[in-house]
Amino acid sequence: MRVKRTITINQNAPGMGRIFSQAWTSISLNKAKHQRPTSYSEKRSTTKKKDEFADWMCTWLIGQSLWSSKDYQNALLTYIGRIYGQRFQVNRIFTQLERSVEKLDELDLLYELIEKTKQRHTAKASLNKWEDNSRINRRLQDLKVIFEFNSTYKSSNHPFQVIPSNLNQIVDRQKIKSYFDLGCGDGTITAGIGDYLGLSKENIFGGDVYEGQNEQITHVKINESQSTIGLPSNRVDLITSFVTFHHIDQLETTLRELVRILRPGGYLIVREHDCKNEHALRAKYLNFVHAIMMIAKVGEFANSSSNHNTKNENASHEDYENSTDTWLTQKSSIIEYTRSIHYRTCAEWQQKFECVGFHHCATLYYGAEGSNNPQQLFYAVYQLDKRY
Repeated sequence: MRVKRTITINQNAPGMGRIFSQAWTSISLNKAKHQRPTSYSEKRSTTKKKDEFADWMCTWLIGQSLWSSKDYQNALLTYIGRIYGQRFQVNRIFTQLERSVEKLDELDLLYELIEKTKQRHTAKASLNKWEDNSRINRRLQDLKVIFEFNSTYKSSNHPFQVIPSNLNQIVDRQKIKSYFDLGCGDGTITAGIGDYLGLSKENIFGGDVYEGQNEQITHVKINESQSTIGLPSNRVDLITSFVTFHHIDQLETTLRELVRILRPGGYLIVREHDCKNEHALRAKYLNFVHAIMMIAKVGEFANSSSNHNTKNENASHEDYENSTDTWLTQKSSIIEYTRSIHYRTCAEWQQKFECVGFHHCATLYYGAEGSNNPQQLFYAVYQLDKRY
């Protein structure tokens, strides 16, 4: 028969106080080691009205954290490293910042990473080179695949998987006598496409929510609140829109306006993200890409000297372009800007276009050879039915 014995330890016995103190210290340190302290923004969120979107953008929770996902962490570091030409340094800076992670939320870490990268003496020159050449050249090379595609075009000559696969031609280039670019930004890419198509300035149109200055194109006024475009009906044969549609609130109204200015049989070439509009890592990653462009002032956010508004009414460039603004102000602008974005899947975009009279010609997915495409970008080509 086993007898249960109870042993009583006297904490007041000589030396026992020191032993108990060491034990509790060890337990506390072990707990701290395996539990990340609450960041400032997380503490603050408990005292304010709950904002699920802002919390999701900033959280470190497993399954919602970009920096905790190896794939998305690498994608973010690669993207920042590429635009600044500092790939090795970005990884080194990130490793250093990880030691202070208890003081930062996910957006804070992104900001600190970019700010420290910008301090490198060659970062500005690399950024300007990326902005001026890399994006433009890549876009033109992509579009050449669409315009020059034929039945003998080898897949080894381009990075796309083309659907359907039995096409003889995607676009009849000879029919394009005039062209409009929706969301043209500074008009550099617009001018390059027009030049490639052999068009004169009078037939190269670009429109955005602010007035452009590019003298190589004809700028068209866009009324964002009414979704109107300052062109006559049946004026152009081709419309392009590169990662712009997900910023448009009144999408159906805008699409009908595009149908109005496009001649029957004309083409619409779209570049967009294949992404559900939900609180998932893919959408959060795309939001962080927008955040990178806002902080670095590249892409659609490059024109810091202008007094225009962004494509979304909820956030203005002035909020983050003023050098005296604090990071908290800029951070708030990023959250409000990305909150207003409307992502859709490739199939959902197609449904929207077909509802106003376009029929699908082709979709070009990146990654024919398994190349990396964390932004889930694709091109789609549509033609306006002649009855419209």
